[in-house]
Amino acid sequence: MPQRPDRNALAELAVPLALMGGAGWAMWQAGTYGVGSLRMPGAGGYPFILSIGLFLAGAVLAFAPAGRLVRAVRTRGERPTANEAPVDPDARLGLQRAAALVAVLAGWIFLFESVGFVVASVLCSAVVCLIGGLRSPVRAALFACALTAFCYLLFVMALGLPL
Repeated sequence: MPQRPDRNALAELAVPLALMGGAGWAMWQAGTYGVGSLRMPGAGGYPFILSIGLFLAGAVLAFAPAGRLVRAVRTRGERPTANEAPVDPDARLGLQRAAALVAVLAGWIFLFESVGFVVASVLCSAVVCLIGGLRSPVRAALFACALTAFCYLLFVMALGLPL
């Protein structure tokens, strides 16, 4: 019996490809600020290096699901379709969580402009904790406050970067 294409592999491949696309966009944006050189990095140097790391991480994460899809197509001789294999409920939950995290990130961007870094970061960090499975809202709020305080102290006080 030929191997059926795994719809979960399609979902697993979408996340690394999205990560690679976002990293490519970030590299392009960082390049507009001027990357500089190793001796004198420009404003876009550090974001460019981080984007390369994200792109490579996405490429590594894409290998396993891409390999499963290629094997499934070779054994059947046709392209996988959406109705071939059932979707694992855990994979569907993972996609829902990923979509919720993207929505929280977009919400942080809008909140940052209207209420500022501290409030936006505390609210969104707490929501991310709850999406990630932390059941206690009190713990999520405490963690969000601690994370926001750490980021504020690191970037504003220690590094002198304006928010």
